[in-house]
Amino acid sequence: MPKGLATHALLAALASVLAYAAWKKPKSVEDQRIVVFDGSPADLKLLTFDEEKHRVEITPVQSTYEVSVLKKDAEPATTQTFPPSKRLKELLDGLLPLLAVRQLGNLRDLELEKFGLQNSKTSLKLKVSSTEYNMTIGNGAYGSGDLYARRSDGEVFLIANQTLANLRFGAASLTERNLLLVDKETLHRVHIRSATLDADYLYRRGEGDNPGFYAALEAPETKLDPVTSWMEKILRLRVVATTEIEPPTPAPLSVEFFDATERVAELRLWPPAESHAVAHSTYFKTPVQVSKSSVEVVFKELDLLKP
Repeated sequence: MPKGLATHALLAALASVLAYAAWKKPKSVEDQRIVVFDGSPADLKLLTFDEEKHRVEITPVQSTYEVSVLKKDAEPATTQTFPPSKRLKELLDGLLPLLAVRQLGNLRDLELEKFGLQNSKTSLKLKVSSTEYNMTIGNGAYGSGDLYARRSDGEVFLIANQTLANLRFGAASLTERNLLLVDKETLHRVHIRSATLDADYLYRRGEGDNPGFYAALEAPETKLDPVTSWMEKILRLRVVATTEIEPPTPAPLSVEFFDATERVAELRLWPPAESHAVAHSTYFKTPVQVSKSSVEVVFKELDLLKP
């Protein structure tokens, strides 16, 4: 065979081998994606997740979100609004775009009933930019627990269980329960005011294994153990529930938090009533209920802070 013809034949054979290899190569994850709803968390306008006993709404507010939870079986039905926990970002990143494990197509009524999609009381609604998406949620698949879901156009999908897990049963993991979200890395001082105390204290950040502490303005290197212990109790207070009932003013105890230039947060606290104490925090839009026993300790130890 002439040398030129042999070269052409070799190149042709090589091209065939490469073409076959490309044909046999598995598709990329991107190619295999089954997109149920498209979009980005940045474009979310409203998320509503409805179940038999709860309705969860997530709404963007300025640079963050609000998580509102309606308890349908309460007497009367009540809505509580919380700042979001850190898990909200994980949830939204998994929802937009919303991907499916499998696409099952349009199913017959008998199959819809079998998968819990015929008369389901669970649904997901998303408003992304100007587009609205709706989906009915059914039963979990045997073994995996992945959820059958039916889009408003009739298409049925299997959605990974963990995608919606944090929304279910009242979305407790998505609601922030810490009364104060003060960043100790930027905290500079606190001001405590009560009937018996009106004082400022410096916060000294810890180094290495040494924790931070609070000190008097005139002695910034000397740790004040009673103040440090008391402030840790303040920062550990957690919200039991929100309430619309405004407590009387002024509050008998307030704590203000400052960074190097301005006030960043304020807590106002009232002595416990029969079951809970009431507080106002910068991070919550309404008054909140706080553990009675925790607040009793805070008021009891307030006298220890006196110079």
